Amino acid sequence: MISEKIFAKSYISFWENHTPWLIDYCSGEKAIGKRMGKSIEIEENPRHVYINNIVATTHFKNISSDQFYPLEKSLQDSMPMIKLFSGRKWEDYSLTDNYREIILIQTERLEGKFGTRVIHNPFFPGYGIMANCSDDLISGTTLVEIKAQSERQGRKPFRNEDFRQLLVYCALNYLANQKFDIKTIQLFNPRIGRLWQSDIEEFVQLISNSTSAELFQSIGDFLTELSDPIDLDTGFSEFDIQS
Repeated sequence: MISEKIFAKSYISFWENHTPWLIDYCSGEKAIGKRMGKSIEIEENPRHVYINNIVATTHFKNISSDQFYPLEKSLQDSMPMIKLFSGRKWEDYSLTDNYREIILIQTERLEGKFGTRVIHNPFFPGYGIMANCSDDLISGTTLVEIKAQSERQGRKPFRNEDFRQLLVYCALNYLANQKFDIKTIQLFNPRIGRLWQSDIEEFVQLISNSTSAELFQSIGDFLTELSDPIDLDTGFSEFDIQS
C-alpha cells in the first residue's frame, strides 16, 4: 500500500502523462495564490517548525469545539503524531513564548478564514494500492489542504506535489461516489499568509485538457493496475494480460 503523499510526490511518468501542463502552471503566477497576511517572522529553531505546525492545526481543531481549550493540552494531543513523524526532534522541544505566539497566530488565521463549522480530517477510503487517508478539512463545498512551510527566497509557497495531493483526494472522493460535495479546492499556508483556490473542473481543464471525471477515473485505473498481483511465471499482472 502507498499513501496519498507518496503517490503525489512520486510516479512522475503518470503525472506527466495525465497532467502535462501542471509544471507550467506551478511555475506561473496563478500558483502563488494571494496574500492573506504577513509572513510570521519570529525566531524559531528550524528543527521545530514541523512540530509547531502540527500543534497549530491540532489546536484549531480543538478550539472548534471548545473555545477555551488549553494550548498545552493541544500540545499533548499532538505528541503521538509528532513522535511518529518528526524523528527525535521533539526531545529538545519546549513550548516557549516564541513558539506559543507562532502557534496562536496560525490558529487565529485558520479560525478567521474557515470559522469553526468545518469538517476536520475528512476520511477518504483507499482505492487499489492506495491506503485510506484523510485531508485537513472541508469548509462548505471546499476541500482545504494546509501547508505551513516557512517562506524562503526563491521558494514557491506551494509545491507541485501539493496540487497533486489535492487531486488525489478529489479522485478518491469521486471513486467513492462523491462521499463529499466538493466543488472547490484550496491550499492555505497560515505561516506565510498565502491562499490558493480554484474550481475543480477549471483547474483540471487547465492542467490536463480533460474533465475531472476522466482524470479521476484515470487515477483510479492506475491505482488498480498497481495493486494487481504479478504472475511469477510470466512477469505480467492480470491487468497486463487482459489488456
